[in-house]
Amino acid sequence: MPNLPNVIQNFNVYTDGNRLVGITGEVSMPEINAVVAEVNGAGMLGSVSFPAIGHFENMEQQIPFTSFNREFFDLTDFTSQKNLTLRGALQEYNPATGALEAKGLRIVMRGNLTGITSGTLKAGEGSAPSITLALTYLLIAYDDQEVFELDKMNAVYKVNGRDILAEYTRLC
Repeated sequence: MPNLPNVIQNFNVYTDGNRLVGITGEVSMPEINAVVAEVNGAGMLGSVSFPAIGHFENMEQQIPFTSFNREFFDLTDFTSQKNLTLRGALQEYNPATGALEAKGLRIVMRGNLTGITSGTLKAGEGSAPSITLALTYLLIAYDDQEVFELDKMNAVYKVNGRDILAEYTRLC
């Protein structure tokens, strides 16, 4: 029986190898949606949507901060691509031994800054500013194994190490 994942024990966010200070305790991951083609024709009882393999809609990533700090403003330059890495420790329950075990999680993302939210000002509270990136690259590694990689600029799409586009690339 496989382990039961149950908790993200903790995580940190890094930019270009340096730990970011002031990130909030929750970062929502981007939605990954395929570009779809709708097909409808004679002999069909309606339309059907099919994914265009390897083509994806824009992926937005918001990075929230608890308050203003230097690291936040370092990321507010619209002229350069941002390179972020989230490193986390997952906690899993092993049903064979009854033990709680640690597994690593690494998420690498690159993208262009498309927005800045300035947050709020209220005495005694954080200001909650954030940045928004349009991602061009996303890599997810679980337990030191790359399980998902999408590089829009270099036509790379891999799942569990398998090149999903290999057959299409061969034919072009």
